[in-house]
Amino acid sequence: MSMSTRCRACLYKKRKACPVGCVFAPVFPGFEHVQRFGIISDVFHEKKLERWILTTDPRDLPMLLDSLEYEARARLENPITGSSGQVRRLTEENQKLRQDMERLTAEIVTLREITAKQRQEQHHEQVWSV
Repeated sequence: MSMSTRCRACLYKKRKACPVGCVFAPVFPGFEHVQRFGIISDVFHEKKLERWILTTDPRDLPMLLDSLEYEARARLENPITGSSGQVRRLTEENQKLRQDMERLTAEIVTLREITAKQRQEQHHEQVWSV
């Protein structure tokens, strides 16, 4: 990135230009990344973010940023539980849905048994009524 242009991180931080060797320039190049950097840097300290970027394999940077953005949004939404609260809520919801499915499956089995018995009785009545 040249000195006359700014990456989205530097733009967000209102720098006049990117410093030479700006770590954020290759990671936050597009306009859509201004908000993303803002969300992530509001939750995670800039130095910590810089360290994560430098120690992450470049092929894994998109996944790192997705994870950091998800966690940052979760922490902004609920500072106490963050994403662990979301995971707990989804786990509880999943467990309830599994229980509902087991109950409904048992009801289906019972209804099939009743229907089969009724058909058998109807067939038996037809055979004896002839």
